[in-house]
Amino acid sequence: LFRSYLGETGFFRFIQTFLEDNRHCTVETVDLLRAIEKATGRNLLPLFEQYVFKGGHPEFKVSYSWDQEGSYAKVTVQQKQTVNDLTVLFDLNIPVSFSFQDGTHKVFPLHIHQTEQTFCFPLEVKPLFFAFDPRNHILKTLELEVSVEDLKAQLQNDQIGRAHV
Repeated sequence: LFRSYLGETGFFRFIQTFLEDNRHCTVETVDLLRAIEKATGRNLLPLFEQYVFKGGHPEFKVSYSWDQEGSYAKVTVQQKQTVNDLTVLFDLNIPVSFSFQDGTHKVFPLHIHQTEQTFCFPLEVKPLFFAFDPRNHILKTLELEVSVEDLKAQLQNDQIGRAHV
């Protein structure tokens, strides 16, 4: 998760800073935050508040469909996680990817912060398959509602999702 938010260079700079600043010391979670900010200038407190201090993880139900007439892909994302019967919402940026027959991909960032959100993507041709968080960087539970045809196409052709396995 940190790697995807900070990038490769920022991530390794943060690790180096954390190790140097805390050599032979007892550390707390806040020391991680300090090292990240010192090394990268980024404040990841909101991410820590969601995943570390509150606990839990997002549970998404994602549906995908293609509208042939309008030539657009429709993606609906629902957050299903609850704590003590109350819905707890995560506020995350998650990419979606559309892959095409010619081997090209279009990636779009989604800002997920509500119980349910629907996104429409005008595309010239129907994608071969769709992927939510294609590199699987976000810790989550995911329920997908896509056609069996789309799942088969993804299993046969998805190289992005397998690149970092």
